[in-house]
Amino acid sequence: MKKIIFAAIFLLFISSAFADNFQLVYREGNNRYSVSYSYFRIIDRNGNKLAHQGYSDKYGRIIVNLNRGSYICEIVYRNRTYRKAITIDGSTEIREIQLQ
Repeated sequence: MKKIIFAAIFLLFISSAFADNFQLVYREGNNRYSVSYSYFRIIDRNGNKLAHQGYSDKYGRIIVNLNRGSYICEIVYRNRTYRKAITIDGSTEIREIQLQ
């Protein structure tokens, strides 16, 4: 039983280790703000199919575990919806999505 629990916990950590990481940032003039606790959704390139959705964390970070390809990320921040093109490529670096 312990082996099963350990394996389940290990798989949870390993799945997010290979996911793409993004940080949502709002820029206003020279000021930069983390887009904390904001709703986002990721849809396919054509805008037809919802692939992933959730909320950013305290620092504006989101973790996306999808197949490689191009997607559209919609972020709701300050009563406005921003649409940004993103590429999922299996990178381990945190990439920034800037909202303006």
